Amino acid sequence: MCGISGLAGRRWRREQLAAMVAAIAHRGPDGSGIYVDPEGRCGLGHNRLSIIDLSDAGTQPMADASGTRWLSFNGEIYNFVELRAQFPDYPFHSGTDSEVILAAYDKWGEACVERFIGMFAFAIWDEATGELFCARDRLGIKPFNYATIDGAFAFASEIKALIAAGLEPRPDWHAWGDYLRYGIYDHGERTFFAGVSALPPGHTLTWRDGAATVRRYWDVSAQPRLDLSDDEAADALDELLRDAIRLRLRSDVPLGVNLSGGLDSTTLFAYVDASDEVGDELNCFTAGFDDPQYDEAPFAAGVPRRKRWTQHVERLDPETAWRMIDPLMRHEEAPFGGIATLAYFNLHRRIREENVTVVLEGQGVDEMFAGYAYYREPERAGAYQDGSSFLRPATLAPGLRDGPEPGPFPAPFASALDNRLYRDIRHTKLPRVLRMNDRLSMAYGRELRPPFLDHRIVEFAFRLDENKKLRSDQGKFLFRHLLERKAPGGLAATPKRAVVTPQREWIRGPLREPIQDVIASAAFREAGVFDQAEVQREFDAYCAGEGDNAFFIWQWLNFDSWRRAFGVSL
Repeated sequence: MCGISGLAGRRWRREQLAAMVAAIAHRGPDGSGIYVDPEGRCGLGHNRLSIIDLSDAGTQPMADASGTRWLSFNGEIYNFVELRAQFPDYPFHSGTDSEVILAAYDKWGEACVERFIGMFAFAIWDEATGELFCARDRLGIKPFNYATIDGAFAFASEIKALIAAGLEPRPDWHAWGDYLRYGIYDHGERTFFAGVSALPPGHTLTWRDGAATVRRYWDVSAQPRLDLSDDEAADALDELLRDAIRLRLRSDVPLGVNLSGGLDSTTLFAYVDASDEVGDELNCFTAGFDDPQYDEAPFAAGVPRRKRWTQHVERLDPETAWRMIDPLMRHEEAPFGGIATLAYFNLHRRIREENVTVVLEGQGVDEMFAGYAYYREPERAGAYQDGSSFLRPATLAPGLRDGPEPGPFPAPFASALDNRLYRDIRHTKLPRVLRMNDRLSMAYGRELRPPFLDHRIVEFAFRLDENKKLRSDQGKFLFRHLLERKAPGGLAATPKRAVVTPQREWIRGPLREPIQDVIASAAFREAGVFDQAEVQREFDAYCAGEGDNAFFIWQWLNFDSWRRAFGVSL
C-alpha cells in the first residue's frame, strides 16, 4: 500500500515530481523514490508502505528484468504467489507482489490486469516504446487521479500531489452541482477539482506522445442466473469467501479486523477467527461513543470467538470531532459523510498507535445483497438510503438550484433490484465510500482490505436470484443464512442498525454553536454558494427538532471546509 505519482511529456521538472512525492508522504511512511527516464520523457514517484517483503528489494519505482520498464504501484495483488508460479524463468530479485506485476506485464501485456485478484492502481513506463500504461482495480478500491499541468500528463493517488505539481485548485461546478442539488458524488470521472479526472474502476489508461486512451477491461455484466438452492448458494458463497479472505490474510506486518458487531463485520470476523492462516492472537478495532444508544462496542464484544483477540475501542466526542473536520477534508479532498466518517478516521489513528498496519473490514455486502432499507421500497427520487428526505435545495444560491440530474445510469440487468444494486456499486454509493475509506486509512499509513469486494464475489452476487438477496422484506438473505450456519444463536437475525452515531444530538447540542459560527460568517456568505438566510432558517428548524437527517448540514460544512483546506478563491 503506497502513494504513486508521475509526470509524462517534455514540459515538466524533477522538482515538480519531488513535490508530488512529498505531498503524499503519509501514504508511504517507510520510504520514497523517484525514477526519471534517461531522455526525460517520464518521471515516476513512489511513497512506500511496506507490507510484503519488507526488505530494500521492494523499493519502488521498480525496474523489470530488462531494466527498461519501470513500475510505481499502490495496492495489493493478493494472488501474487499463484501468479509467480507461472513465471518459472523470470529472474525475480524480491518476494513482492510489485515485481509480479512487472513479470505479468512482460508476459501478457495490458491483459495482465485481467489476471489480478486485488486492489491496485499502478503505472508502468516503457523506455523502449515511450508508452505509459496505467490501470485501476475493478471496483475502484485504490485511487488514480490525473490532469494536464503546463502541457504535461500528471497522475497521482491524491489530488494534493497534482496541486503540488502546479495545478491551480478550482472547483468543478458540475461535480459540486450534482452533490449540492442531488446529493450524488463520486459517480463518474469528474472530481471536485476542475481539470482533474479519476480513472474509472475497471479501466486502463495508455499515454503516448501526448495522447491518452482509456479502455474498460471489466464490468459486472448480465450472466445466466445460477439455479441454486439456499444451501447450495450458501456453499458456493462460503467457498468464495474462504478464498478471498485467505488471500487477504497474506501480510508480513501485523494484521487486525475492524469489528462493529453488525452482520457484515461479524461474518468477516467469523472467517478470520476460524482461519489457520493467522496466529492465535489478533487485534480488532471498534469505533464507539459514550452514549450507549449509539455505542457499538458492546455488540462487537459479544461476537463469539475462538482465538485470543484484543478489542480496542476508540470513542469519539463532539469536541474532537469538530477539530478533525478540516484535517480530514485535507485528506479526503471531497465531501465526506459526517460524524460516522470522523469516527472511522479517529479509529485509524488508534490503529496506527497500536502498530497494526493492515486491517480487514466488511465493506460491500449491503450494495451486493440489498442491505439498505430503500432497496425494499419502490424507486423514489430524493430519498436517502434510510428512506428519509436529505436535501434542502432552497438553501442553495439561486444560480445553483437548477441543473440536470445525473444519469440516467446504465441499467444492464433485467432485474430492477439488480440495476439499483449496480448503480450503487458502480456509480453512486460504493465509489464515495471507497474513496473516503482509502483517504482516512492512508492518512495514517494504514492498509484497509475489503475481502467481500473480491470481484469474484461481486460477479457471483449478480448471478443470484433476487430472493437470495431480498426475502420476506429483509435484505442480505444469503449472508444471514450463511452466518446462521457458521455462528448459530441469533446473530444472523439481527436487524441492520440504521443510526449508529449521535450526529443528530450533537448538532442540536454541543456542535450547534460552532456550526452557527460557520454559516453566519462573512466568508460563508461571500462564497456565493448558499442563500445564507435560507440556510439559517433550515438550521434553526433542524435544531428545533424538525427532521433527523443532517446530510444538508454537512453539505454546508463540507463546502466551507474544502474551500479553506485548499485555499480556493471563488
